[in-house]
Amino acid sequence: MAILLVVAVFIGVLVGLRFAGSSEDAQPLEAGFLEDSTVAEGLHPFEAYQDARAAGSPVYVLFHSGACQPCVEAKDAADRVLPEYTDTVVYVSAHTVDSRSRDLFDEFSFRSVPTSFFVDQAGEVIDEHVGPLSDAELRERLDTLLSAQ
Repeated sequence: MAILLVVAVFIGVLVGLRFAGSSEDAQPLEAGFLEDSTVAEGLHPFEAYQDARAAGSPVYVLFHSGACQPCVEAKDAADRVLPEYTDTVVYVSAHTVDSRSRDLFDEFSFRSVPTSFFVDQAGEVIDEHVGPLSDAELRERLDTLLSAQ
């Protein structure tokens, strides 16, 4: 059963990448704070992550897609909670069908989405979570990330 799920997700990502590259109406790159933010405007998710690492900033990385309800829930929670952490945590949103996220996929090991990684100032993953987080759970994990500094 797990193998079928992995194969289905893999095929879904491949199909998404195929169509994402050909669409004239492709969504703007989601990297940085929020979609409409200028914090990391124009940066690919991997570049946003590398810049945050070079600056010694703690980073919250969310791998997600727009096609699954848990992913939408995870992204919505991040969009609600992360404004509270603008000055302390860099948020990198990596959409699975955005080919510009591929380099970031190689940086982390995960099997399903949504998957969250909490990276400290030294570049160590101190926490990871598969599935959506409630607003309270996300705040708790971000606070733990900041207290580890």
